[in-house]
Amino acid sequence: MHLLESDKFKLGLFVTISFFSICIVFIAFGFFDFVSEKVAMVTLFQESVQGLETGSLVKYRGVPIGKVTDITINTKNTLIRVDMEINLKKLREEPIGKSKPAPVSSQAFHKFMKHEVRNGLRASLEFNGISGFKYIELDYKAKGKKTEVPFAVVGNLGKNIFFIPSEPSMMSGLRSGITETIAKIASIDYKQLSEKVELVLTKAQELIADPNLKKMLKNSNNVTEELSATVKNLNQVMTPEKLNAMTGQLELSMRQIKILAEKMDKAIADAKIAETTASFRSAVSGFRDSERAFNNTMAKFNETMDAMTELIKTLDNNPSSILHGKK
Repeated sequence: MHLLESDKFKLGLFVTISFFSICIVFIAFGFFDFVSEKVAMVTLFQESVQGLETGSLVKYRGVPIGKVTDITINTKNTLIRVDMEINLKKLREEPIGKSKPAPVSSQAFHKFMKHEVRNGLRASLEFNGISGFKYIELDYKAKGKKTEVPFAVVGNLGKNIFFIPSEPSMMSGLRSGITETIAKIASIDYKQLSEKVELVLTKAQELIADPNLKKMLKNSNNVTEELSATVKNLNQVMTPEKLNAMTGQLELSMRQIKILAEKMDKAIADAKIAETTASFRSAVSGFRDSERAFNNTMAKFNETMDAMTELIKTLDNNPSSILHGKK
């Protein structure tokens, strides 16, 4: 009987230890995470999501805030829908005063995400190291860029589900760029290009073999040689000493011209041209007045001569008229 009670005690102790061990394992692996408040979020991809699985992390600028809950395909537009679950315990509001930061509510989260999406927040696929697995990264990669997903599709995602636009991953953009480059290379008509190159080479050979071109090149060489000889002769004639002497003579001539100009200015000033001009104008005016007076005097003299002539004629004809007067 005593042995049976001991076995019961051991069994109870084992069950208790097992229960606490399981609780510790649950806590360690995050299985008690379901008690925290969650919000649903979804995004749509137009590229392959190879490497992304249910349970993959969702990060906001490198900080894990949730996980992928489902991956589905839309058969109408071939878009890949990725449902996510965001743990609001990973977000905090600013503390007021000395109080501790309070968890963010679902309404505050939706308001926050709408504002950030307007500022360019996008979802993209990123590699988790070199393992080949992927996770969803939320980061600011397309500021001011509108989503290309139709709003009709976005409106049917579900109730109280926040939609965040996606941005092509770096590998997708690289593949797209390589594909476009290969397509452009493939579109080149190499046959036509080869024919054009061959035609250009033929024309170039004909041009090189043209005797006129050879003559022109020869004349050009002769002109170059003559120009070189002229420059050489000019360098021999125009030595630095001669250039210095010419410069000195030029400076002397300029100084002499300056002195002459100063003398002319002084002579003009001494001549008092303005006063002389005024005196000359006054003399001309006086001369004109004298001319008018002379003309008046000559007219009166003519009148006197006429009167004398008439008097002489009268005396000749009638000498007694001087006594009796003119009848």
